[in-house]
Amino acid sequence: MAKVLVAILTNGKPEKLKRCLESVNSNLSPHERIVVINTTDADYSSLATQISFDHRFPVIKTKSNGTPGMGKNSVLRYFLATDADYLLQIDGDDYISETCIARLHEEIENNEFDVACLTKGYALSPVNRKIAIDEIQSLPKIIKYAMGWGAENIQYFLDNKEFVRSKTIDGGSFNRVVLFGREAARKYKFNDKMNVAEDLLFYLQVERDEAFNIHEISASEEDFLYMYDFCNDGAVMSSMKDGTMVSNVKMMMDDYENGR
Repeated sequence: MAKVLVAILTNGKPEKLKRCLESVNSNLSPHERIVVINTTDADYSSLATQISFDHRFPVIKTKSNGTPGMGKNSVLRYFLATDADYLLQIDGDDYISETCIARLHEEIENNEFDVACLTKGYALSPVNRKIAIDEIQSLPKIIKYAMGWGAENIQYFLDNKEFVRSKTIDGGSFNRVVLFGREAARKYKFNDKMNVAEDLLFYLQVERDEAFNIHEISASEEDFLYMYDFCNDGAVMSSMKDGTMVSNVKMMMDDYENGR
């Protein structure tokens, strides 16, 4: 059986880190585990280390207080230094279903691929209502959370979101990259400057290389597999309100068009 490394990247929200660790512990399929702390906040680093030890997770720390892109690169480097075959990377404020890792093992056994992404699926609203990814990415939601963007920026975002979907997604809206094979992790890197949409850029980079096999794993209403936390101070809402999402999508498309 393939060896899967589950790496949790955290830089805040201790109560959500506990939820994430518990969800990984509830999976019965074999897997390695690690928590990667991506912050220079000494108080949170100490607390996250204790929480991780309480749940019997080993801990490593990134070298700097990087953006999510920089933190994810540190996880890729750690993964390549292990003997694991695949990496499942989870943000510390998200969590997985009880059957997630077993489903990923099934996908690995039945398909050959270098990187896999999750399509469809769900996110949690600020009041813990489950919202379909399709609904979050729809125009009314974009407008609701994009106050101050302006019509031109909203249209730019929508046009490029559809471009990414047309290039990479066959069965449904893009959720996130869920499995990295060793060759994909060795060859491709996240943009260190990006703090949202970094998964999309990584997937576009991999998609451009015809030598790589890309596999889509679709979540269902019965099994969400990976639950994204769509919270008040989470990436989607804050980045839409302050315009970071637009600037990151522009950076993403520039990187893609320039072959980086």
